Amino acid sequence: CGMLALFCVPAPAAGSRVCRGCAWRSVTWGHSHDTRCAPPAMSAEPRHQAIERTHRPWGWFETVFEAPGQKIKRIGVFPGQQISLQKHHQRAEHWVVAAGVAHVTLGTQEFELPVGGHCDIALGQVHRLTNRTDAPVEIVEVQFGDYLGEDEIVRLQDD
Repeated sequence: CGMLALFCVPAPAAGSRVCRGCAWRSVTWGHSHDTRCAPPAMSAEPRHQAIERTHRPWGWFETVFEAPGQKIKRIGVFPGQQISLQKHHQRAEHWVVAAGVAHVTLGTQEFELPVGGHCDIALGQVHRLTNRTDAPVEIVEVQFGDYLGEDEIVRLQDD
C-alpha cells in the first residue's frame, strides 16, 4: 500500500490488499484509490525530518515513527554481533527481516528468519536478535504498549 508499506498482505478477495499497518520514510502513499491502506491517524504527507541513528557496539537503531502506544524502528546488527537477551514488561513487538538472515531467540526456541520473515514477541517474552552471518542484518521492529522507552528494556544477558 506504499513504497515502504510493511505488513500488507493478500486479502481473501482476489487482487485486493488489506493493510495492518504502514510506515514510510519520505514517500507518499500508493494505491490512493484504495482507502483501506491509508490509516486515518497518520498523515499521507511525505516525511522530511531527519532520522537520527543511535549507535551501539552490536549495531544501530533508528526510530522512524512514534505515536502514543506505538513505535517503529529500523535495527541493524553487525556480522557476528547480537543484542542483549531481554524482555519487556510494558510492550510487545513484531519483527520483520529487511536484510540478511536473522537468528532469533524467543523463549527456549531458536530459529533463522530470512528477508521477509517475521515473528511476534509477546509481552514479557525473553528474546534476542543475533547475526551469525558475514553480512549485515536489518529488521523493522514495531512496538505496541503503554510505555516504549529504552529504559523499559530488562536486560538478562549481554555478551
